[in-house]
Amino acid sequence: MQAIAAWLVARPLNGVIGLALTIWLQSLSFISAIVLVVLILSKGLQRAMLDVAMAIGIVIIVGALAKVPLPAAVAGAVMVWLPATLFSVLLQRTRSLTLVLQISVLLAVAVLTGIFVVAGDLVEYWLRYFDQIVDELRRSNQYALAQWVETQKQYADQMTMVAVFANWLVHSVALVLGYKMYRSLPGTGHEFGRFRDLNLGKVIASVTAIMSILGMLTEMMWFQHVAFITFGAFWLQGFGIVHWLYGQQMMPRLGLVLVYTMLLSVILSAITVIGLAIFGYMDAWFRLRRVKTA
Repeated sequence: MQAIAAWLVARPLNGVIGLALTIWLQSLSFISAIVLVVLILSKGLQRAMLDVAMAIGIVIIVGALAKVPLPAAVAGAVMVWLPATLFSVLLQRTRSLTLVLQISVLLAVAVLTGIFVVAGDLVEYWLRYFDQIVDELRRSNQYALAQWVETQKQYADQMTMVAVFANWLVHSVALVLGYKMYRSLPGTGHEFGRFRDLNLGKVIASVTAIMSILGMLTEMMWFQHVAFITFGAFWLQGFGIVHWLYGQQMMPRLGLVLVYTMLLSVILSAITVIGLAIFGYMDAWFRLRRVKTA
């Protein structure tokens, strides 16, 4: 990470190249958000925005050559870079990684609420979305995958909260990784706090508990979806505890590697995230990190 971060800030155009190249990585385009976080924290907002402007120019040119519609090319870049910019600026202003991540959870809840207020129930939208994917897969003779997607239509009523949570997850992880890369640069330290000390707090934990109870009593989707998002956010706190345990020499390196491996595993990632969320939620109430080694 240190070598990549050092290269990004070594020359003015390196950041532009990093942004422009990584934005075309499709499912891995969040790497571009990580790059932008590093640039804003190290170079400042104004200079980083100049890099973004030049990178957008490259995106437009490449998009034209690849016959990608201009609105789609620019919109894709903005969707990745705008949250990274917002979180990075908040981090510089508040000087607290914990506070920014707390704000990010509240923003995710606000976005979910806005969707419910403006668009209402999106089940029909998600059913049409699944139908489009099934049709495209069948046209490409991927019948087995199309049949699997067909079975996922039963989860259409949960897709809105999953989409909001997934976007929060991607941008929050990009902020954490970007901050970590920034801290690897010479002359930087823990000026905005340490990830291993992350605590989303009892307010968000209380919101999770209240929304869960109301969701069970009323069976209203909004309560259930808010509870899902706020509880899921605690996986980051649980992951921070894992790093704290390793830093306190209470967990061997093999244990840390095992957790990372499980997170990256297609089969075990969901179970691992749930386990970390439970761990983080318990820490919010009972402060599991109070006891430190000598």
